[in-house]
Amino acid sequence: MKIYVNEQELNSTLEKEQNLGEVYEEVKKWAESQGKFLLQCLKDGNEAEISELSNIPIGDAERLDFYIGENLDILVDTLLELDRYIDVVGNTLFGRDSLTEKETSDLKDGVIWINEVLVSAKNILKINYDFIYPIPDGRNVTDILNSITSLVPSLTSLS
Repeated sequence: MKIYVNEQELNSTLEKEQNLGEVYEEVKKWAESQGKFLLQCLKDGNEAEISELSNIPIGDAERLDFYIGENLDILVDTLLELDRYIDVVGNTLFGRDSLTEKETSDLKDGVIWINEVLVSAKNILKINYDFIYPIPDGRNVTDILNSITSLVPSLTSLS
């Protein structure tokens, strides 16, 4: 089996690892020891989760690709996912006057996630949201986030 990290083939041998999950854990530990994070793992070109890899013997894979990055890489990926999520929510809500119970629950979770992502971005990038006004003469990002998160408990399904 060949192992690649960020498209570079590793010149190492497996020692005690019996399954792909153990290989994953070792690469993850190594990345973390370098102050980095394991962003993605591909088994033979397909995305793989750790739960799947633990059941696959080493001999059942031809190639494992690991993508490792830093805080900024994770932040960029998460912000792109946030952008896609907001588009989906906007398209779902557009023209609707009611939500199912599941949609309401998902929206609550989504608002909490949005807040967590933006707080993480603020901390990593050392941004002060008090000085960012998305709309001229409007409210700043801190006020907007506080307003949105304060409304989460009052969201109920309207179906």
